[in-house]
Amino acid sequence: MNLLKPARLIHQSILRFAFLTAFPALLAISPSSYSQELTWEKLSSYIENPEMVGENQEPPHVPLAPYESLESAIDHDWETSAWQLPLDGDWRFKYAMNILEAPQYFWQPGYDTKEWNNIKVPGTWQMQGFDHLTFRNIPMEFSPYDPPRVPHDLNPVGSYVRNFFLPATWKDRRIFLHFDGVKSCYWVWINGHYVGFDKGSMDAAEWDVTPYLKDGENLLAVRVMRWCDGSYLEDQDMWRFAGITRNVYLFATPNTHIRDFSLVTDLDAAYRNGTLKVKAFVHNYGSPKSAALNLLATVYDTTGKAITKASTPVSSLFQGRENTVELNIPVNNPFIWSDENPYLYTVILELRNAKNEPVEILDSKAGFRKVEIKDGQLLVNGVPIKLKGTNRHEFDYQLGSVVDPKRLTQELILMKKLNINAIRTSHYPNDP
Repeated sequence: MNLLKPARLIHQSILRFAFLTAFPALLAISPSSYSQELTWEKLSSYIENPEMVGENQEPPHVPLAPYESLESAIDHDWETSAWQLPLDGDWRFKYAMNILEAPQYFWQPGYDTKEWNNIKVPGTWQMQGFDHLTFRNIPMEFSPYDPPRVPHDLNPVGSYVRNFFLPATWKDRRIFLHFDGVKSCYWVWINGHYVGFDKGSMDAAEWDVTPYLKDGENLLAVRVMRWCDGSYLEDQDMWRFAGITRNVYLFATPNTHIRDFSLVTDLDAAYRNGTLKVKAFVHNYGSPKSAALNLLATVYDTTGKAITKASTPVSSLFQGRENTVELNIPVNNPFIWSDENPYLYTVILELRNAKNEPVEILDSKAGFRKVEIKDGQLLVNGVPIKLKGTNRHEFDYQLGSVVDPKRLTQELILMKKLNINAIRTSHYPNDP
């Protein structure tokens, strides 16, 4: 006989009653978002509902950040861009065993967090002295196994708060808040306004936060729950962590912005001449009707020399509309990428106005190579190759699932020394 079961059921009944009566004060997503009080059933519609993956988010896109000059774009250093503001570093943090014990209204301006702890972002809270460390292969971290339901009485919650100052030069631009990964699910507020929700865990999430920002100092608050229905999909052979585990940043764009793009390279049958295919998705976020623009794509070699370029017009757009524009750019006799010579070109994308002035500048890397299978043989640039691979988890013995770029470089060098030429990114999308 399980003598603990009746006590657990009584505990859960008490919690459910408490949620029904007190939960509006505990989570209170936003008075403007809901016309009725938030109960446990409302919370359950987020964390125990596989159809609820995110709320108010921008569509996904490749990692990008605008630059204020061509020189900084060619240098490919996001942190030097005047249009990006990193939000990593020390945040104020409060840990709780469940949502009932978590602080109330902590996202509101003026809430006192002086007695809270400091925590590093990106970081896992388990590796910084909160919660407990867990390694699992097949079993879940919690019981009972009852998807999509997760525990109510023991479901750790992390409340995060930080202030930031908006650069004065960002006035009249569109501003986006970007999280590269938060595990397992979380809600976001800025200056007391509800921004949105995400359950992607190891995927990025992004919101247009322009309406919620003000000049000078701003308040960002995030509530993270350790387990949700998505936790069942993450039942993998690994250490289990929670928190804001990847980078957080703001970036500013013009009202008409390259929301997303793709670069695809190919080589001819002789593996001598290449083609770069550019597809850009241009979106009007603010103006009633945007001016006509041009998209310019320029390819630079590793010395910073422009080797080819092409452009195409971007027609004017009404607010909220998006155009897709494409370019096919021939590249004669490019340096060929291989695992022994991983040569990467820099591709600069520019939106230019009628005066041929850059309105927006983005960058990316691209290599020219061709992968084929012929007669059952894998070929790279026409050369047979055998895959000698290994699994790679994002894991650091000091940081948990947060991987410092120096550690990643160390791992890649070690793999090359062991003649490894393929990586299985087990078991999730890797950090960008």
